[in-house]
Amino acid sequence: MERIALFGLISFGLMGQTPEALLAEADRLAWLKNWSKAEPLFAQAEKEFAARGDRRNELYAKVNRLRGELPRTSVPVMSQRLEEILDSPIVRADERLRLRCLIVKGETDEDLNPDLAEESWKEALAIAERLGEKAWANRARGELALMAGAQGNMTAQ
Repeated sequence: MERIALFGLISFGLMGQTPEALLAEADRLAWLKNWSKAEPLFAQAEKEFAARGDRRNELYAKVNRLRGELPRTSVPVMSQRLEEILDSPIVRADERLRLRCLIVKGETDEDLNPDLAEESWKEALAIAERLGEKAWANRARGELALMAGAQGNMTAQ
């Protein structure tokens, strides 16, 4: 992983950048669903936030790094890890962090358990609307509509 992270930093010209800059670029790539390029940036940001003692941003980067690892990880194991993170006090107290955790959990559970995925996306939608995060609210609505269609519910709103 160290070599991949280093290569990612070099290829994006992010060597020596702040963890906030790494996070911003990783978030941009994640929005585009380019998890293979985002993952090493999240991993490096996670390390740097941990070194600073910034638990909140360390956890944010970790959750996103875990999403990047999803293709190489057992989905049930990943779902359980995310459930544990969602139950942590820091995630319960921070709606923006909780929103990102729910998005990753929803994506993880889509193939494992559509009911769990639906729960995550519904809560993500509610939080996104409260926070005024229009793009994430639209994304959650889209995910919920896709799941409803896949389950044969063509009248879901």
